[in-house]
Amino acid sequence: MKRLFRVILWVLFLGILYALLYFSPYQYLIKGVKLTYLQGTKSAHFTDWYGFDTRIIPNGSRVSDIKKITNQKVELSDTLRKVLEETESGSYLVFRNNALVYEEYFNGYTDTHRLNSFSMAKTVTTLMVQKAIELGYIQSWDDKVKNYLPWLTGPYAEALTLRNLSTMTAGLDWNENYISPFSITAKAYYSDDIEGVMRSLGIVQKPGEKWQYQSGSTQLLTFVLREAIRSPKMQVKKPIEMGNTFKTTVQINQLMNGENSEYRDLKKYNSVSEFASEQIWVPLGMEAPALWSLDKEKGNELGFCCLNAVSRDFGRLGLWVLNHGNWANARIDSSFLALASKGFKDKRYGHSFWVSSETPTPFYYFQGLNGQYICMIPSQNMVVVRTGKHIKRMENDNLIFTCVKTYVSEAVRLFGKRE
Repeated sequence: MKRLFRVILWVLFLGILYALLYFSPYQYLIKGVKLTYLQGTKSAHFTDWYGFDTRIIPNGSRVSDIKKITNQKVELSDTLRKVLEETESGSYLVFRNNALVYEEYFNGYTDTHRLNSFSMAKTVTTLMVQKAIELGYIQSWDDKVKNYLPWLTGPYAEALTLRNLSTMTAGLDWNENYISPFSITAKAYYSDDIEGVMRSLGIVQKPGEKWQYQSGSTQLLTFVLREAIRSPKMQVKKPIEMGNTFKTTVQINQLMNGENSEYRDLKKYNSVSEFASEQIWVPLGMEAPALWSLDKEKGNELGFCCLNAVSRDFGRLGLWVLNHGNWANARIDSSFLALASKGFKDKRYGHSFWVSSETPTPFYYFQGLNGQYICMIPSQNMVVVRTGKHIKRMENDNLIFTCVKTYVSEAVRLFGKRE
């Protein structure tokens, strides 16, 4: 009888606690507990997207062919395998000269599992904004954010540009923290109203002066993209054909001055995921649809994280960037990629790319929480993909973690060109 009484008390206590949380500013903790402690983990993990509402990013009917070199029998070194095992990896892939030269999956994961990119999505968001600029939805990286998000607040809101958001120099009222369940990072990740979260934050430091890694900056950039593509304010000039060639200087000048041009309306997109599908997933010939995690059903994409894809498609993103934005049927301005892959305010970070310029073999990369990586190694014409649950670091890592250096250096040693 006493045992039953204790059970009833615990049920009542938990019920009251649930109700208090549900009607409090910490309602997001209910979702957080459900997707962490009740799943046997203490924090976000690279398969927790199953607990999120998602929006599909369709791929096309044509899959880009990646040659797989199967006659190259190479055993991973003990050093590399130890790190992959210690960090509970999901996959490790190496591409060289646009061919897949090594592919291995661990801990029950396979080539069909969609895995969370975490903050690798930040780089994808920046690439999408660049596409929007090239297509005419956005004028430039130096556009003011307030032009797209008039609700932005704070003493420096008027000065904030898209470039500040991409380069982590926004001055946003945001302290990146992955430990405390009460942090703004946890709230943004588990909240069912990410726009409400962002509307509550202001620009409190002068943009462009200090590098500070802030997931909220990319979420603001995601909202800029969303507004630009669903309600285009620009029209793009489309030249009218004047026969097979322009035979006279007058005709050429007329074309350049717009006298022989017409305006075309830009297509409206319903979501960031739809734009990602048409501008990236289809032209890159991805082999599987991806899923973007949302804050709630039919809600907003969590653009600072949470693009869920198969590992070979992460590799295709890397090949696109490595090939200067010209791979399969996808195109993006190579000069922007050259700029983006160099340090901006901090030598380790460009326009949403991490940069390792002081390692024996320089590389730049997409990076996500717990060691999700797409690494581009130009000198070797190589891309390395790693997904998994943990990272390995040393005291002197300086944000370029020991594990990613190992993934790259061992790939170069095992599969790189011989000098």
